[in-house]
Amino acid sequence: MKAHSNTPRKKGAEFLNIYGLPGDGLVAELKVGAQHQLFDRQGLQHRIVTGKKRAVDTSAEETALAQINALSRPHSFI
Repeated sequence: MKAHSNTPRKKGAEFLNIYGLPGDGLVAELKVGAQHQLFDRQGLQHRIVTGKKRAVDTSAEETALAQINALSRPHSFI
């Protein structure tokens, strides 16, 4: 039987929106504490890795990254 940790995860960021910026592509707006910050795909990946190492809730970053990936996929129209 696998033991589960009862340690609560620290509150993370809040995902707000996705923007397409000329020259930068798609970026996600996250509310981190009291600040609104923009992150590209690489920045989100970095926040996810470091957040998991620090036991921080990374669900907002994961959602934002999934949406950027979905919007970046080429769509085929029939």
